[in-house]
Amino acid sequence: MTASNVTATIGGQPAAVSGAALSQGLAALYQIVVTVPAGLANGDYPIVATINGAASPGNVMLTAHQ
Repeated sequence: MTASNVTATIGGQPAAVSGAALSQGLAALYQIVVTVPAGLANGDYPIVATINGAASPGNVMLTAHQ
């Protein structure tokens, strides 16, 4: 688990983070588990995770499909 809280947004909307940890055997690579915000329409959305003020790249996309 991470020592600091992790936050995430999908399409600019807050996404609940239910888990975050360093990936085994890979330096500085985190795995996070998020819940897609309810009511998000089908489409592609940027997903951004933040820890200790450092944000992931804004060009990572998540495809939502109901």
